[in-house]
Amino acid sequence: DGAADKQPETLVSERGLIRFSSEFDPVNQKVGRVINCKLEGQVTVTGADGLTIQGRDFFFDESTKELRSDAAVEFTYQQHHGTAEGLKVDLLPTDRPRPDQLLAIEGIQRVTLRDHVEMNLVSGSGPLHITCDGSFSFNPVERVGSFQKNVQVAHHIRRGLPNRMRGEDLILFFEDASVRNATDTAQSR
Repeated sequence: DGAADKQPETLVSERGLIRFSSEFDPVNQKVGRVINCKLEGQVTVTGADGLTIQGRDFFFDESTKELRSDAAVEFTYQQHHGTAEGLKVDLLPTDRPRPDQLLAIEGIQRVTLRDHVEMNLVSGSGPLHITCDGSFSFNPVERVGSFQKNVQVAHHIRRGLPNRMRGEDLILFFEDASVRNATDTAQSR
């Protein structure tokens, strides 16, 4: 079904230090589960729906269930793209990891772009350019995103000057592209 066709998330880095749950077994070529790692240098994350995240020096820790970077990141997702200073991904743990499972992670609970976010969103009524001095947090299950601290929005319509909005917080409700029957990609309330 759709899950079988879903592109897996991958992480590629220039260098890395990885700690496994058990020692390397040269006979069976098994190392156990990744319990933490430091991905050094340039790091690229890819996934379904055109997801890409590029940055430097990512850290994963199974005990905190997070992947993070304090460095600047660039990202794309579907037709949207942007930048931020720092990234934190809260991961969903697997209740019962299989013996052959490299990570005890089931999925993504929340993605937080930590500071100075600049984002370009595509919608049927015209592109949105959103900046904030604080963070952007996205829950992929509920498809809700929130911007915090000095949020500025420019909605570029087909003719004329852009519509502008400023505030301290902004919450966006994203439509599921697979069931969308309207032309807008993002809706806000």
